[in-house]
Amino acid sequence: MIVVDERPEVFWGRLKERNYRFLRGIDPGFWSYQASVHAEHVHDPEEGQRAAGALRIVYGQGVETLLALLASAAQTPHFPLGWMSRYRIEELRSVTAKIQARDQLLSPWGDRTSSEELSAAVHGSVPQEDREKHSLVQRFGRAWASIAHQFLEPESDAEYNPRWTPKAGH
Repeated sequence: MIVVDERPEVFWGRLKERNYRFLRGIDPGFWSYQASVHAEHVHDPEEGQRAAGALRIVYGQGVETLLALLASAAQTPHFPLGWMSRYRIEELRSVTAKIQARDQLLSPWGDRTSSEELSAAVHGSVPQEDREKHSLVQRFGRAWASIAHQFLEPESDAEYNPRWTPKAGH
């Protein structure tokens, strides 16, 4: 059993194997590949608008993926596949906002989790001197908090996930 924000979910089966396969299937090079492919065409008079639009879409997908992985780490660190396969965008926004504000969050890490605490958990096994590791944890925590802040802005929601409502009679 896991929770997605405050909604319980139940799974059964060969979860450890499926979870491992899911995590191994994440390709971190995908985002840099997309950026390099589309960046080549941004200044092209014919393809520039398409390339810029593609970059914005890929950026939005990357931000959502990063924040969903962090939210799953905050709520279900041993089963991210479950969290990732069940969340809805409004739940991702809710969990992200709770982490940003250090509000009450159902989490095995404690009832209040911050970006820096998540960074410490994620980077806990990085083999570096304590002073360097502390700096790494702080920098990633601040970067993730900044990305989360942008994600939670109303303008971001309107650009990335617009709510289109048809006019009467359409």
